[in-house]
Amino acid sequence: MTKKKSLRLITLSLFTCLTIFSQIVWSGGTPTTFRVSKDFKSLIIQGERPEIVACMTATSRYVKKSLDYKELRWLDSTSLSAIFNENENNGQLTRVISLQALALLNTSNVFDSWIPIVIRCKQVDEGYPEVNLNVVGSSKW
Repeated sequence: MTKKKSLRLITLSLFTCLTIFSQIVWSGGTPTTFRVSKDFKSLIIQGERPEIVACMTATSRYVKKSLDYKELRWLDSTSLSAIFNENENNGQLTRVISLQALALLNTSNVFDSWIPIVIRCKQVDEGYPEVNLNVVGSSKW
């Protein structure tokens, strides 16, 4: 009986070590130099970019309601690195804004890691922005 318990304990320990080791290996490729800001309002004020407010707000709401993401963090450089394009075609104003952030995916992993994402917002005639989030390196986009 003790041999069975010992074998179970060793198997469980080995499985736990392998799980932890695999998480460490997978997180090894994740950059750790991102500086994050929890308050996106201060990012907007700091970067003086009022044109990206609607996109950041819509993205925050999208992540809160999404089943794919647990949480979102804005980078300190988000406001400064945002790309803003504006077009007027047939009297219709279209804005496309690209931002960067970090997100936690809603997965069943034991250890969650922050992954870089690219956010793309499309806003037509001052309407509510359409938000698309993509993991950096993903071929979805």
